[in-house]
Amino acid sequence: MQNLSLALARRDALRRRLDSLQEEINAQLRNLSRSDLLDGAQRWLAQSWLKSLKLEKKDCAHALDEAEEQVAARREDLTGKARDRELLDTLKQKQSARHDLLERREERKQNDETATIRYRPASI
Repeated sequence: MQNLSLALARRDALRRRLDSLQEEINAQLRNLSRSDLLDGAQRWLAQSWLKSLKLEKKDCAHALDEAEEQVAARREDLTGKARDRELLDTLKQKQSARHDLLERREERKQNDETATIRYRPASI
């Protein structure tokens, strides 16, 4: 399971690749629109290249969707871990406060016993 930064980097790389593929497709479409300048073999080659670009774009879009899902999963995982960490910190603080209270009570009890033993009133 990869971490969030790797998932984000992969997603961003796929977005850039998808954008560049779209630019190539647009350029190829412009090239094909000037069909009067192309002979039959060149036209067939341009159409084949366009077809392969569209197929690669489709694959890249699918990979991008998967990358988006991975990013969402990593974020959800991190959110859950942060929530768990916050809960543990809260419990730790409560336990520490409870321990401090018990320590103070025990210390007070010992001080009271010491004071009682040390300062007994004189018997009559």
